[in-house]
Amino acid sequence: MYDKVKMWVMGYGQDIGAYLDRAREQTDLITGEVCTFGSLDGMKISIFPGGVSIIGSLAKYFYPNNIYPLDSQPL
Repeated sequence: MYDKVKMWVMGYGQDIGAYLDRAREQTDLITGEVCTFGSLDGMKISIFPGGVSIIGSLAKYFYPNNIYPLDSQPL
């Protein structure tokens, strides 16, 4: 996928957790930190105590019925 976005946002973790699809929590046995992982309309969301990690395709998020796949071939 050529339009993949990786983004880190400080804070905001508790506000987003309620909107995730198939959310699951994972606890670090050493530090005791609880992290939440899930997806939101095809974007992978990971909520950590310090912030939120967002990975996915913006084109697929905004246009889920996009019938023109992106590739590296010239037109």
